Amino acid sequence: MAAIQQPPPRQLAAEHIDHSRGRVARRSRVREVIFGMQDGLLTTLGLVSGVGGATADRNTILLAAIAGSLAGVFAMGAGAYISSKSQLEVAEAEVERERRELSEHPERELEELVQLFELEGLPENDARVVADKIAQRPHAMLNAMTQKELGLQLGSAQPRAEGLVMGLAFLVGSLVPVAPWALFSTRATAGPLGLGFSPALLWSVSATLVVLFAMGAGKSLLARRPALVGGIEIAAIGALSGCAGYLLGTFLPRALGAHLGGLQ
Repeated sequence: MAAIQQPPPRQLAAEHIDHSRGRVARRSRVREVIFGMQDGLLTTLGLVSGVGGATADRNTILLAAIAGSLAGVFAMGAGAYISSKSQLEVAEAEVERERRELSEHPERELEELVQLFELEGLPENDARVVADKIAQRPHAMLNAMTQKELGLQLGSAQPRAEGLVMGLAFLVGSLVPVAPWALFSTRATAGPLGLGFSPALLWSVSATLVVLFAMGAGKSLLARRPALVGGIEIAAIGALSGCAGYLLGTFLPRALGAHLGGLQ
């Protein structure tokens, strides 16, 4: 049986580079998804818990939740887009400045590249040989100085994609704490200190904590950290957010002399 012929090393190296870049890009999107969903979960949980603590009217709670969720979607999406676009514009300006310096002071820029290679551990002679070879190609020289001197990666910034992903992730996250308020009873019976917990509130908090725990555990696994610790950490933050919102919604109307019928 003939042995399977392996692709040449150059082809294997090219495939590995593409695979590594794709993995890094996917993980960057995962970060945006996690951040957007986490914000959608926590912000909306605090909102619906607060409104649910102030009133038992389902329509009022859902209207507030929908308005808050849509506002959050646009705010997160626009914020991510503007931030990424601003960062890209600043980076492009720095690259253009570097391009002018390469044109006006090529010898100085060559010496800078030599020193940058030396800082990475190359002996001076080897660093100069490598830098001389790169300097023969203006585009390669600009890329080398952009990455090594400025520490920039222009191809990694995608403002539209980042804004869209962040906004959609926030929307998906916000649905989790909102859905129970449309499915379960919003009426709570009075308990100690006038506190009461409706089925909708309990399901909203429980569902949010489960999703937050799963996200925290998954994020920790990607970072090669203990999944349990990461899950508990984010779930605890979610629990605090829900409690704070509920307590504010319960006691703030009383402090202001308002009564919205939160308990029966």
